[in-house]
Amino acid sequence: MGDYMRDTAHLSMLEDAAYRRLLDAYYIKERPLPADERECFKLARAQSKAERDAVAYVLREFFTLHDEGHRQERADREIARFQDKQEKAKRSANARWDKAKTHSERNANASPDGMRTDMRTHSEGNALQSPVTSNHKETPLPPLRGESEKPSRRKPRAKLPDDFAPDDAGRKRATDAGLDVDAELEKFRDHHVGQGNLAADWQATWRTWVSRAVEFGRGKATRAKAVEKHPQWALDAGFPTVWEAENALCFERNAHEFRDGKRIEVTA
Repeated sequence: MGDYMRDTAHLSMLEDAAYRRLLDAYYIKERPLPADERECFKLARAQSKAERDAVAYVLREFFTLHDEGHRQERADREIARFQDKQEKAKRSANARWDKAKTHSERNANASPDGMRTDMRTHSEGNALQSPVTSNHKETPLPPLRGESEKPSRRKPRAKLPDDFAPDDAGRKRATDAGLDVDAELEKFRDHHVGQGNLAADWQATWRTWVSRAVEFGRGKATRAKAVEKHPQWALDAGFPTVWEAENALCFERNAHEFRDGKRIEVTA
């Protein structure tokens, strides 16, 4: 956080907002920003000339244009570090799963074979001692464990439902992390729908998304201090969240100049 504040202290409000949105897109997609500035305007949702100028300035200041797009070494290192951490966790989980599976298969192979061998030896011994008549029926053996049981069926993977919303636990997780739930949900939908991703448990996928958002610096864990989402001054000025107020250049010091989300003329 200290590095960010030091490196961006010279930016204007619009330039800082543009930089944050471009970084969000970089981390979410885990790849360089488009080489075409117009595509970067779309990612930053820059519509006015001032907003587009801010995006263009930030691209020149903090990113380097390559054949594959606008790159930033710091972001590339963070993404590589996270992907390495994720890959190590995946390998560790697979190793634990393989070990448990091998142990289970060893027990399954040992126990039934040993049981069948003992029963066969016992039956053959009885056959030598006394013949089995029509009045002597053997008691059927119970099925071996697992033979009559149907394997558990995994929940099929599917695309993100149009009406998906985090459950109470998922919403609380994001709120506790200091995230704007609605803004993160919009990014979550754009990413997974745009990529055509499939998942068996979208609530679990959302929880992972929240953890990654904090990991990449969008949560309060990496901020100098937690930001109140609904300060009274923003509500009085007509903005539902502090971020919407700041995007309109409304701050606590000048909130009295706004009503119903719009700037009003202040008479002397």
